[in-house]
Amino acid sequence: MHHLEMGAGVSYFLRFWGRWGLAALSLRWIGQWSGLDGPWFVHLSTHLLMLASGADMWRHRLLFRSGRFAAGEISIHSLFRRIRNHRTALWLGWGGPWDAIRLQRHWDASMGEPHQLSPVREDRPVWLDNQGRGHMIVLGAPGTGKTQAFLLMAPQALARGDTVLVLDPKGGETFPRCLQSAALQRHRVYLEIDAHHPHQGGCLDVLAAGRDPSELASRLCQLLPLAERATVFGQFAWMTLFRIIAALRGLDESLTFSSLRFHVGDQGRQLVRTCWQRWGREHTLSVGMDHLARHDAVHYSKMIVSLLPLLEILATGVLGTLLGSDSGRKRFTLKELIEQRAVVYVSLGALSNARVAQMLGTLVLGELAALAGDRYRASTVQRSAVRIFVDEAAELSGETFVQLLNKGRECDMQVTLAVQTLTDLEVAMGGMAPARMMVGNAAHLLVFRTLDAESCRTLNDRAGRVQIQKRQAGTTAPAPRYWWQGQPRAGAMLQRQWQEVPLIPEGWLTRLEDLHYLGFFSGQGVIWGCLPRLRVPGKVK
Repeated sequence: MHHLEMGAGVSYFLRFWGRWGLAALSLRWIGQWSGLDGPWFVHLSTHLLMLASGADMWRHRLLFRSGRFAAGEISIHSLFRRIRNHRTALWLGWGGPWDAIRLQRHWDASMGEPHQLSPVREDRPVWLDNQGRGHMIVLGAPGTGKTQAFLLMAPQALARGDTVLVLDPKGGETFPRCLQSAALQRHRVYLEIDAHHPHQGGCLDVLAAGRDPSELASRLCQLLPLAERATVFGQFAWMTLFRIIAALRGLDESLTFSSLRFHVGDQGRQLVRTCWQRWGREHTLSVGMDHLARHDAVHYSKMIVSLLPLLEILATGVLGTLLGSDSGRKRFTLKELIEQRAVVYVSLGALSNARVAQMLGTLVLGELAALAGDRYRASTVQRSAVRIFVDEAAELSGETFVQLLNKGRECDMQVTLAVQTLTDLEVAMGGMAPARMMVGNAAHLLVFRTLDAESCRTLNDRAGRVQIQKRQAGTTAPAPRYWWQGQPRAGAMLQRQWQEVPLIPEGWLTRLEDLHYLGFFSGQGVIWGCLPRLRVPGKVK
């Protein structure tokens, strides 16, 4: 059961009476000091106080109805103070449960118009129990509140001591500024990896967690064009990568994209000689590299026509700077950052180079999926929770993402992903079935305004139907009669009938105000609420 408290209402009640009580005492003191303490002054001051306090109360009521009071703004420091006594819950603004009783009240009061009912009038905080355990999908049109939801959730995860990792395809200043400010307040390690400024910030090793060469080869082949992965070209690329990675691992040589590019372009000739010197010609790895080196050079160049450009992108340019070992900067592994409970913000730079952004995001997600497998195998070891936030998740959706969603929950890796419509996932995953697989992995849905008909239909079906009583009114007016037939009679009828209706009436999701949401939370039903805006701090030096 979710916790709904009356903290804000009690706080306003105390402030209201304290403010106007102090004003009454001040007027009384002024009257005595000035000698104007006669009955006329007492009556005048009393009426003025009643008029002013009534206007203040009416203004407060209007703010409640418009949602501005509840939405408001909140600073990071105030957010930390609010969640101080709720270490195992996630705060999601103000609101209340949405069920058949409230739907009945809505129909009776407003006849089905969504703007006539505001959940923030209840002025109660919404808490999602157990830190929102399980993956969450945040859905909504641009500008409706998805980023604000991330800005509210990420600092709370940071305050609980979790590792926070954010993948932001668009980039920007607001999100990293808030994360850096929150990390400084909590004395946490903060690392920013920005594709727009690759020479600034850190350098990430995304091949450190792969234990098996076949896993690393499969992970890199996910970056090939979709049309070639299941063809003979994709299979040959996988075999080439597998043999070279296995040989490099066996020789204890560093595994980087630069070394992979060199050995793939060299057809493994230099590597096979090193294998002969180390193990001889009969060793399994030597035999595999010998077959690769003896392959017909012309045919080999045709078979790696997609693999070599891929490795060129990974080893040079922006990705070469962010992921390579030749820059001279310290290379961080995700395992080290998780052990330090760091805060990591990765700006993928999709607006300037969508291909690079997709590769970088897929590599990071693949490394996280490999780490999830390691954490699952070492389930007896104490581990810190990892909270992963992926904005515009449709741009990074794929088999790697699905693997992370499947493995993550059991090893304390929770993913919160944002999409504009469910149709975006269908397009990115190549069909409705894999898209529904991603949605099925999510325990919670946070839905802002959306104009997509398919998304509205799916969410309405998920909410279900309930029984309410609808009023039906009618009048009867008989035809005119002759004067000898008596006076004509008219009638009116008002009755209530039970009727099954959707819990979320049609069209509501298309007319939600900004920052207002419907939450489908596992074990807690449907919640209607409103998020505050997190106040963006100044630039952190």
